[in-house]
Amino acid sequence: MGQSGKSCNRERLPLNETWRPPFTDFVEDYPYVEPVKGPVFCVFNHSSYKRHQNWAFRTGYINGHLCTHVIYASAMISEDELVSADPAYDIVKEGFRNLALLKSRYAHLKVLVSFGEYERDTAILSLLTSSPTRRTAFALNVRSWLNEYDYDGVNVQWMHPAGRCGSSEDSPNLVKMVEKLRSVIDKNYTISLTFTSSATLRKRGYDLRDFVHAVDHFIVQTHDLYDSTSATVHCACPYSNGEWSLSRVLAEVTTELKEVAAAKLCFGVSLGGISFRIGGISSVQGSRQKFDKEHGVGMEGEYTRTRGRLAFYEVCSMKNFESFLDFRELCSFMVRENHWIGYETPLSLASKLSEVFRKFGISCVVVWDIDMDDFKGACKLGQTPLLSAVNIEVANAA
Repeated sequence: MGQSGKSCNRERLPLNETWRPPFTDFVEDYPYVEPVKGPVFCVFNHSSYKRHQNWAFRTGYINGHLCTHVIYASAMISEDELVSADPAYDIVKEGFRNLALLKSRYAHLKVLVSFGEYERDTAILSLLTSSPTRRTAFALNVRSWLNEYDYDGVNVQWMHPAGRCGSSEDSPNLVKMVEKLRSVIDKNYTISLTFTSSATLRKRGYDLRDFVHAVDHFIVQTHDLYDSTSATVHCACPYSNGEWSLSRVLAEVTTELKEVAAAKLCFGVSLGGISFRIGGISSVQGSRQKFDKEHGVGMEGEYTRTRGRLAFYEVCSMKNFESFLDFRELCSFMVRENHWIGYETPLSLASKLSEVFRKFGISCVVVWDIDMDDFKGACKLGQTPLLSAVNIEVANAA
């Protein structure tokens, strides 16, 4: 039986009963902060609930005072509709609905659902966007999904159209799909487009200017310019390093989108740390360090359990590490024997954002991993200290 048939056979509530979600999530009571005009997009990684019980992150831990938008990452695409990527959490434990319910606590908040980020979505999207009939059906199904779950828009995150499993026609077809979404879900809904930081891949995939009339926000994916598998040691999102950096990417993107208002252009930052194993440190001069040899992926966190990736609340509790601020990359790093960890602090984030706002006039920030912040206050800097630092800088730039 098809999905629609299953829907028809669901038990219906008596007319005099009001529906209530069976797994309404705990909602943290964060101290009130005047919301910024922003925008500040906070990305909720729906798999972060699987972490160790002490630090499992669910929708109720999102500090809605400090976000203007929250993106649920992510739904999947099946044929011509949005479906859950993790039904156990999204549907059974009401993850989708519980995020929307945060709007009853934070009246200013808008919630979006993201789709297209999974590699397996590429072939599906390539087929879907190639057909006018399927583009229309998809747009109508997205509108129904948004109405059903009380969401305020979508984040389109097809990172590599015309890439592997795709077609040379993906680029114009993606534009047509976004245009169809815009016409079907109207101007009351938000559409954001997340795109790669690589100018080479963008040129192969699409021309950003083709989306200007249909998209509310452009999001360049700069939060993970480096990871623990990178050939050279850097923090995840260095401001400047003479190589691949946030300032270089933003210089390229602002040139491509020079006719677009700065308020529509957003860049990403990461609250997580990345770790490397190194052969040894030959010298540390000021904020710069030289390594005898680099070995690759570093340690895993006690709670995040991913090699080379650490949450801020794991980094701040580490003992016997020397800590430095890199005045060029505008991030912090810690070293001990053959371990190197690059991470953000409230100071490094404030410095980085302030410099971006000053140089590029961009003040829309996307925080890709809010679950990596210290949402319990274990670091003795208050709850969500990194997101708070972002919020303060955005408010100062207004």
